[in-house]
Amino acid sequence: VVAARDASLLADRSSLLGVECDLLTPTQLIARAPGVNPDGLHGGLFTPHEAGISPPDALPQLATWLECRYDVAIRWRCVAVGVGSGSVALADGTVIACDRVLVCGGSDLDSLFPCELRAMGLRQCRLHMMSTAPQPDGFRIGPHLASGLSLRHYPLFNDCPTLPSLRARVAATAPELDRFGIHAMASQNQSGEVLLGDSHQYDDEIGLFNAADIDRLLERELKRVFRLPDWTARYHWTGCYAKHPTLPYVVASPLRHVHLLTGFGGGGMSLAFAAAEREWQAELE
Repeated sequence: VVAARDASLLADRSSLLGVECDLLTPTQLIARAPGVNPDGLHGGLFTPHEAGISPPDALPQLATWLECRYDVAIRWRCVAVGVGSGSVALADGTVIACDRVLVCGGSDLDSLFPCELRAMGLRQCRLHMMSTAPQPDGFRIGPHLASGLSLRHYPLFNDCPTLPSLRARVAATAPELDRFGIHAMASQNQSGEVLLGDSHQYDDEIGLFNAADIDRLLERELKRVFRLPDWTARYHWTGCYAKHPTLPYVVASPLRHVHLLTGFGGGGMSLAFAAAEREWQAELE
Protein backbone atom coordinates (compact mmCIF):
# COMPACT_ATOMS: atom_id res chain seq x y z
CA VAL A 1 0.00 0.00 0.00
CA VAL A 2 1.35 3.42 -0.90
CA ALA A 3 1.34 5.91 1.93
CA ALA A 4 -1.42 8.49 1.57
CA ARG A 5 1.09 11.33 1.29
CA ASP A 6 2.86 9.53 -1.57
CA ALA A 7 -0.41 9.08 -3.45
CA SER A 8 -1.28 12.74 -2.89
CA LEU A 9 2.20 13.74 -4.05
CA LEU A 10 1.81 11.76 -7.27
CA ALA A 11 -1.65 13.18 -7.91
CA ASP A 12 -0.43 16.74 -7.33
CA ARG A 13 2.62 16.25 -9.57
CA SER A 14 0.80 14.31 -12.28
CA SER A 15 0.64 17.26 -14.69
CA LEU A 16 4.39 17.80 -14.33
CA LEU A 17 5.00 14.11 -14.99
CA GLY A 18 2.80 14.25 -18.08
CA VAL A 19 0.35 11.74 -16.60
CA GLU A 20 -3.00 13.07 -15.44
CA CYS A 21 -4.24 11.19 -12.39
CA ASP A 22 -6.71 11.60 -9.54
CA LEU A 23 -6.58 10.35 -5.97
CA LEU A 24 -9.68 8.25 -5.17
CA THR A 25 -11.14 7.20 -1.84
CA PRO A 26 -11.99 3.50 -1.38
CA THR A 27 -15.67 4.21 -2.09
CA GLN A 28 -14.84 6.15 -5.26
CA LEU A 29 -12.42 3.47 -6.39
CA ILE A 30 -14.87 0.58 -5.95
CA ALA A 31 -17.53 2.55 -7.83
CA ARG A 32 -15.14 3.04 -10.75
CA ALA A 33 -13.42 -0.35 -10.57
CA PRO A 34 -15.62 -3.22 -9.30
CA GLY A 35 -12.72 -5.61 -9.86
CA VAL A 36 -10.80 -4.19 -6.87
CA ASN A 37 -10.90 -6.16 -3.61
CA PRO A 38 -12.28 -3.81 -0.91
CA ASP A 39 -10.64 -5.73 1.95
CA GLY A 40 -7.82 -3.59 3.35
CA LEU A 41 -8.27 -0.99 0.60
CA HIS A 42 -6.93 2.50 1.40
CA GLY A 43 -7.58 4.18 -1.97
CA GLY A 44 -6.04 4.42 -5.39
CA LEU A 45 -4.87 6.56 -8.27
CA PHE A 46 -6.83 6.81 -11.52
CA THR A 47 -5.61 8.00 -14.92
CA PRO A 48 -7.73 8.23 -18.07
CA HIS A 49 -4.71 7.84 -20.36
CA GLU A 50 -4.83 4.09 -20.88
CA ALA A 51 -6.04 2.04 -23.81
CA GLY A 52 -6.43 -1.70 -24.25
CA ILE A 53 -5.33 -3.63 -27.32
CA SER A 54 -6.04 -7.30 -27.95
CA PRO A 55 -3.02 -8.62 -29.92
CA PRO A 56 -4.80 -11.70 -31.37
CA ASP A 57 -7.35 -9.34 -32.92
CA ALA A 58 -5.22 -6.28 -33.60
CA LEU A 59 -2.22 -7.86 -35.35
CA PRO A 60 -4.04 -9.54 -38.28
CA GLN A 61 -6.26 -6.46 -38.68
CA LEU A 62 -3.19 -4.22 -38.70
CA ALA A 63 -1.57 -6.34 -41.40
CA THR A 64 -4.71 -6.20 -43.54
CA TRP A 65 -4.96 -2.44 -43.05
CA LEU A 66 -1.33 -1.91 -44.12
CA GLU A 67 -1.83 -4.05 -47.22
CA CYS A 68 -5.05 -2.33 -48.25
CA ARG A 69 -4.33 1.25 -47.22
CA TYR A 70 -0.64 1.57 -48.08
CA ASP A 71 -0.03 -1.32 -50.45
CA VAL A 72 2.49 -2.86 -48.04
CA ALA A 73 3.82 -6.24 -49.16
CA ILE A 74 3.91 -8.54 -46.13
CA ARG A 75 5.81 -11.81 -46.49
CA TRP A 76 4.49 -14.38 -44.05
CA ARG A 77 6.55 -17.36 -42.82
CA CYS A 78 9.78 -15.82 -44.11
CA VAL A 79 12.94 -15.66 -42.02
CA ALA A 80 15.61 -13.05 -42.69
CA VAL A 81 19.05 -14.66 -42.36
CA GLY A 82 21.24 -11.81 -43.59
CA VAL A 83 21.15 -8.03 -43.97
CA GLY A 84 23.46 -5.81 -45.98
CA SER A 85 23.46 -2.22 -47.14
CA GLY A 86 20.70 -2.39 -49.71
CA SER A 87 19.64 -6.03 -49.36
CA VAL A 88 17.89 -8.58 -47.16
CA ALA A 89 18.50 -12.31 -47.63
CA LEU A 90 15.72 -14.75 -46.74
CA ALA A 91 16.07 -18.37 -45.62
CA ASP A 92 14.59 -19.65 -48.90
CA GLY A 93 17.42 -18.04 -50.85
CA THR A 94 15.50 -14.95 -51.98
CA VAL A 95 17.40 -11.67 -51.84
CA ILE A 96 15.33 -8.48 -51.61
CA ALA A 97 16.88 -5.23 -52.81
CA CYS A 98 15.96 -2.20 -50.71
CA ASP A 99 16.95 1.37 -49.93
CA ARG A 100 16.64 1.15 -46.14
CA VAL A 101 16.29 -1.64 -43.60
CA LEU A 102 14.84 -1.54 -40.11
CA VAL A 103 15.72 -4.68 -38.15
CA CYS A 104 13.07 -5.11 -35.45
CA GLY A 105 13.81 -8.57 -34.10
CA GLY A 106 12.07 -8.26 -30.76
CA SER A 107 13.48 -10.77 -28.28
CA ASP A 108 15.68 -12.46 -30.92
CA LEU A 109 19.17 -11.21 -30.08
CA ASP A 110 21.03 -14.03 -31.82
CA SER A 111 19.99 -14.16 -35.49
CA LEU A 112 20.86 -10.74 -36.96
CA PHE A 113 23.68 -8.51 -35.66
CA PRO A 114 24.04 -10.46 -32.38
CA CYS A 115 27.32 -8.80 -31.39
CA GLU A 116 25.92 -5.31 -31.86
CA LEU A 117 22.73 -6.12 -29.95
CA ARG A 118 24.53 -7.74 -27.04
CA ALA A 119 26.95 -4.82 -26.84
CA MET A 120 24.00 -2.48 -26.22
CA GLY A 121 23.30 -4.14 -22.88
CA LEU A 122 19.97 -5.66 -23.87
CA ARG A 123 18.48 -8.39 -21.72
CA GLN A 124 15.89 -11.05 -22.52
CA CYS A 125 12.89 -11.13 -20.22
CA ARG A 126 10.26 -13.86 -19.93
CA LEU A 127 6.96 -13.27 -18.20
CA HIS A 128 4.08 -15.52 -17.12
CA MET A 129 0.49 -14.50 -17.79
CA MET A 130 -2.94 -16.09 -17.72
CA SER A 131 -6.54 -15.28 -18.51
CA THR A 132 -9.89 -16.31 -17.13
CA ALA A 133 -12.96 -17.51 -18.94
CA PRO A 134 -15.45 -14.73 -19.82
CA GLN A 135 -16.90 -13.36 -16.61
CA PRO A 136 -20.55 -14.23 -15.93
CA ASP A 137 -23.46 -11.82 -16.21
CA GLY A 138 -21.44 -9.21 -18.07
CA PHE A 139 -19.24 -8.41 -15.05
CA ARG A 140 -16.60 -5.78 -15.85
CA ILE A 141 -13.58 -5.04 -13.66
CA GLY A 142 -13.46 -1.38 -14.73
CA PRO A 143 -10.25 0.18 -16.09
CA HIS A 144 -6.91 -1.61 -16.24
CA LEU A 145 -5.85 -2.43 -12.69
CA ALA A 146 -2.44 -2.53 -11.04
CA SER A 147 -1.59 -3.23 -7.40
CA GLY A 148 0.90 -1.67 -5.02
CA LEU A 149 3.41 -4.32 -6.05
CA SER A 150 3.60 -2.64 -9.45
CA LEU A 151 5.19 0.42 -7.85
CA ARG A 152 8.40 -1.61 -7.55
CA HIS A 153 8.47 -2.20 -11.29
CA TYR A 154 7.75 1.11 -13.04
CA PRO A 155 10.17 4.09 -13.02
CA LEU A 156 7.28 6.55 -12.80
CA PHE A 157 7.00 5.76 -9.09
CA ASN A 158 10.70 6.06 -8.24
CA ASP A 159 10.17 9.41 -6.50
CA CYS A 160 7.72 8.00 -3.95
CA PRO A 161 9.34 8.66 -0.54
CA THR A 162 8.00 5.42 0.93
CA LEU A 163 9.02 3.22 -2.01
CA PRO A 164 12.23 2.05 -0.25
CA SER A 165 10.18 0.90 2.74
CA LEU A 166 7.73 -0.90 0.43
CA ARG A 167 10.59 -2.70 -1.28
CA ALA A 168 12.13 -3.59 2.07
CA ARG A 169 8.84 -4.97 3.37
CA VAL A 170 8.30 -7.13 0.29
CA ALA A 171 11.89 -8.38 0.44
CA ALA A 172 11.46 -9.31 4.11
CA THR A 173 7.98 -10.83 4.03
CA ALA A 174 7.69 -12.26 0.51
CA PRO A 175 11.15 -12.61 -1.10
CA GLU A 176 9.69 -15.04 -3.63
CA LEU A 177 7.95 -12.09 -5.29
CA ASP A 178 11.28 -10.36 -5.87
CA ARG A 179 12.86 -13.62 -7.02
CA PHE A 180 10.37 -13.93 -9.87
CA GLY A 181 9.66 -10.21 -10.38
CA ILE A 182 5.97 -10.63 -9.60
CA HIS A 183 3.42 -7.85 -9.48
CA ALA A 184 -0.34 -7.97 -9.92
CA MET A 185 -2.14 -6.47 -12.92
CA ALA A 186 -5.47 -7.11 -14.62
CA SER A 187 -7.29 -6.00 -17.76
CA GLN A 188 -10.41 -7.21 -19.53
CA ASN A 189 -11.06 -7.74 -23.22
CA GLN A 190 -14.29 -7.34 -25.16
CA SER A 191 -15.16 -11.02 -24.68
CA GLY A 192 -15.16 -10.57 -20.92
CA GLU A 193 -11.96 -12.55 -20.32
CA VAL A 194 -9.70 -11.05 -17.66
CA LEU A 195 -5.99 -11.03 -18.52
CA LEU A 196 -3.79 -11.40 -15.46
CA GLY A 197 -0.08 -11.13 -14.76
CA ASP A 198 2.77 -11.00 -14.47
CA SER A 199 6.27 -12.18 -13.57
CA HIS A 200 9.77 -11.35 -14.84
CA GLN A 201 12.80 -13.57 -15.32
CA TYR A 202 15.95 -12.42 -17.09
CA ASP A 203 18.62 -14.05 -19.26
CA ASP A 204 20.13 -17.07 -17.45
CA GLU A 205 17.17 -17.19 -15.05
CA ILE A 206 14.97 -18.28 -17.97
CA GLY A 207 14.65 -22.06 -17.90
CA LEU A 208 13.46 -24.54 -20.49
CA PHE A 209 10.15 -25.25 -18.75
CA ASN A 210 7.37 -23.04 -17.43
CA ALA A 211 7.34 -23.15 -13.63
CA ALA A 212 3.95 -23.93 -12.10
CA ASP A 213 5.16 -22.30 -8.86
CA ILE A 214 5.20 -18.92 -10.61
CA ASP A 215 1.59 -19.29 -11.71
CA ARG A 216 0.56 -20.25 -8.17
CA LEU A 217 2.32 -17.21 -6.73
CA LEU A 218 0.65 -14.99 -9.30
CA GLU A 219 -2.78 -16.34 -8.43
CA ARG A 220 -2.12 -15.83 -4.72
CA GLU A 221 -1.20 -12.16 -5.15
CA LEU A 222 -3.92 -11.46 -7.69
CA LYS A 223 -6.64 -12.74 -5.37
CA ARG A 224 -5.36 -10.52 -2.58
CA VAL A 225 -6.01 -7.30 -4.48
CA PHE A 226 -8.67 -8.13 -7.08
CA ARG A 227 -12.07 -9.81 -6.96
CA LEU A 228 -13.75 -11.73 -9.76
CA PRO A 229 -16.95 -13.77 -9.93
CA ASP A 230 -15.05 -16.53 -11.74
CA TRP A 231 -11.30 -17.19 -11.35
CA THR A 232 -11.34 -20.23 -13.66
CA ALA A 233 -8.16 -20.08 -15.75
CA ARG A 234 -8.78 -20.48 -19.47
CA TYR A 235 -5.23 -19.94 -20.75
CA HIS A 236 -1.69 -19.84 -19.38
CA TRP A 237 1.18 -18.55 -21.52
CA THR A 238 4.61 -16.97 -21.43
CA GLY A 239 5.92 -14.01 -23.38
CA CYS A 240 9.46 -12.92 -24.08
CA TYR A 241 10.85 -9.51 -24.95
CA ALA A 242 14.14 -7.65 -25.09
CA LYS A 243 14.65 -4.89 -22.54
CA HIS A 244 17.29 -2.28 -21.81
CA PRO A 245 18.03 -1.59 -18.11
CA THR A 246 17.57 2.18 -18.40
CA LEU A 247 16.54 3.26 -21.93
CA PRO A 248 12.97 3.06 -23.30
CA TYR A 249 14.39 1.41 -26.44
CA VAL A 250 17.65 1.21 -28.36
CA VAL A 251 18.58 2.12 -31.92
CA ALA A 252 21.86 1.59 -33.75
CA SER A 253 23.14 1.70 -37.33
CA PRO A 254 25.67 -1.10 -37.89
CA LEU A 255 25.67 -0.51 -41.66
CA ARG A 256 24.79 2.36 -43.97
CA HIS A 257 20.98 2.62 -44.26
CA VAL A 258 20.55 -0.31 -41.86
CA HIS A 259 19.05 0.40 -38.43
CA LEU A 260 18.42 -1.82 -35.41
CA LEU A 261 15.34 -0.91 -33.39
CA THR A 262 14.37 -3.00 -30.36
CA GLY A 263 14.48 -3.22 -26.58
CA PHE A 264 11.03 -1.80 -25.81
CA GLY A 265 10.43 -4.19 -22.93
CA GLY A 266 6.78 -4.19 -21.92
CA GLY A 267 6.15 -0.82 -23.61
CA GLY A 268 6.22 -1.99 -27.20
CA MET A 269 2.51 -1.48 -27.90
CA SER A 270 2.76 2.07 -26.56
CA LEU A 271 6.06 3.14 -28.09
CA ALA A 272 6.87 1.00 -31.11
CA PHE A 273 4.82 2.80 -33.76
CA ALA A 274 5.98 6.25 -32.69
CA ALA A 275 9.61 5.10 -32.49
CA ALA A 276 9.44 3.46 -35.91
CA GLU A 277 8.09 6.65 -37.47
CA ARG A 278 10.69 8.76 -35.69
CA GLU A 279 13.63 6.64 -36.82
CA TRP A 280 12.27 6.35 -40.37
CA GLN A 281 11.94 10.12 -40.64
CA ALA A 282 15.41 10.61 -39.15
CA GLU A 283 16.84 8.60 -42.03
CA LEU A 284 15.17 10.93 -44.52
CA GLU A 285 16.48 14.12 -42.93
